[in-house]
Amino acid sequence: MYPILFRVGDFTVTSSLAQGGKLTQDPIGTLFSRGGFTFYGGLIGGVLAVLGWLAWKKYPLRQAVDACAVAVPVGYMLGRVGCFLVGDDYGYPTDVGWGVAFPEGSPPTDVPVHPTQIYEILLTLPIFGFLLWLRKRGLPDGMVFFSFLVLAAIERFGVEFYRVNPEVAMGLTDAQLVSLGLIAFGLVGMIWARRTPVLSSAKTATPG
Repeated sequence: MYPILFRVGDFTVTSSLAQGGKLTQDPIGTLFSRGGFTFYGGLIGGVLAVLGWLAWKKYPLRQAVDACAVAVPVGYMLGRVGCFLVGDDYGYPTDVGWGVAFPEGSPPTDVPVHPTQIYEILLTLPIFGFLLWLRKRGLPDGMVFFSFLVLAAIERFGVEFYRVNPEVAMGLTDAQLVSLGLIAFGLVGMIWARRTPVLSSAKTATPG
């Protein structure tokens, strides 16, 4: 429960900070609005909360985060289904045959736009399958988690080119900049996991 509450709280605060002046003009409305919630705010907050909880319970950290990493894509896909149903987080206007209008969306639009929520679901599904496959490969603990960070960041980086988000630096959005950081962190983590392997002994250990 605590990781969930922490994730929602960080999700909301990160989203609100990203909306700039709206937070000072209408703090309550901004904090509890449905629009603008950021995935990375929730991800980072959730990871910190889970790491703290695992350390408190003295569970094998790397083994546990690998297990969590497999589950995150499922929750993310379900979240994107919700975004699609309420008409949130869509992309730029388009004339492609699969463009979707959201007349009651957030914000509403009668013009067909890229259904980036669907793009993310379709891209995240193979990531989920790949992580399941990795779990069965007997890799050092931590490899699945760091692989998830890299793959999720690549997915988000690409989809951002179709989403309506402001560019903040070098022609990239804030989510793309965070994606680059996560890709670098994940790659370094994969190298570290291979150089300091924890294998079957940790997988069979009983938490103290």
